[in-house]
Amino acid sequence: MSRVPLFFAFLLLNGCAVWQSQGGINSSDQVAEGATWQVDVVGGFSTEIVGRDVATIDTQVALVGELRESPRSLRADETETWLLEYREFFQGEDRDNLAPSDLTGRAITIRRFPGEQVLEIEGGEHLIGFDVDVEQAVDRQRLGDVFDLLLAIVNPAAPALNPEEVRLKMIRWPFSAERGRNLRSYANVTWAHEASEEGLIRMSYHGDISGQGRDSNWNSNIDVSGEASGEVWLDEVTGEVRGHVFDWVRVLHYRFSNSDARISQQQHFTGEAQWLE
Repeated sequence: MSRVPLFFAFLLLNGCAVWQSQGGINSSDQVAEGATWQVDVVGGFSTEIVGRDVATIDTQVALVGELRESPRSLRADETETWLLEYREFFQGEDRDNLAPSDLTGRAITIRRFPGEQVLEIEGGEHLIGFDVDVEQAVDRQRLGDVFDLLLAIVNPAAPALNPEEVRLKMIRWPFSAERGRNLRSYANVTWAHEASEEGLIRMSYHGDISGQGRDSNWNSNIDVSGEASGEVWLDEVTGEVRGHVFDWVRVLHYRFSNSDARISQQQHFTGEAQWLE
C-alpha cells in the first residue's frame, strides 16, 4: 500500500479547502450589541479514497476558545455586518492535551439580516493557512475551515415558536471566494419548542445537512450530505441564543474532473457553545 500523496494529505488535514474574499466595513452604531461565546467542540475525521491504493488515518481534533461577535455596520439593504474574533483558542488531539491554536487573534466578517441565517462570510483566507507552497499549507493548517460550522453554531437562527409547536427552518453558512473555491452547507432542520426553564426557552432540532462546493485548485466538485441535531436555549424575553449543544455529522464527497479517484470524508462534530456576556 502506497503512502498518501501530499495532495491527499492536504485534503485529509484540511477537511475541506474553502476561501473568502475580504470586504470593506463601514462603521455604524445602529446595530445591536455584541456577544462573547465559549465554544468547546471535538471533531472526528474519517476519510475513504476510492480508485487509489493509499492509506488513510482517522483523526480527532479538540478545539476550545472564545468567539467574540461585534457589530460593524448596517447596510442599505438592512443586513448587518458583524466581526467574529477568535480569542484564546486551544487545540489538540483531545481536551486533556491542548496547546495554543493559531486561530487566536484572527477574525472574519459575516453578513445577515437581524436574528436570521448567515448570508455571507468574508475575510477568512488567513484562517486556514494556505500558501502557494502546499507543503507549508499542511504545516500551517489552522483548522479554521474544518470548524466553519462554529459560525452556524453561534448563529442558528431559531424560529419563534409557541409551546409544543414545531417548524421547519434552515441553518446555513456559505463560504465563497474569487479563486473558484467555495463551500455552501445547509442544515434543513425541524425545530420544536420543548419547555420554558428559568427564563430560558429550550428548543430542539433535527434534520439533514446538504450543500455543494467547488475547488478549482484541485479541479474538484464537492457534494455535502449529513445530519444535524441539537438543543438551543433562548432568552425568553429577547429571543437571543444563550446556549447550544450539538451533534453534527457532515460528509464531503470530492469528484475530480481530471481523475477517476473519489474522496469522501466524514466529519463528526460534538460540543457546546455557551453565551458568556
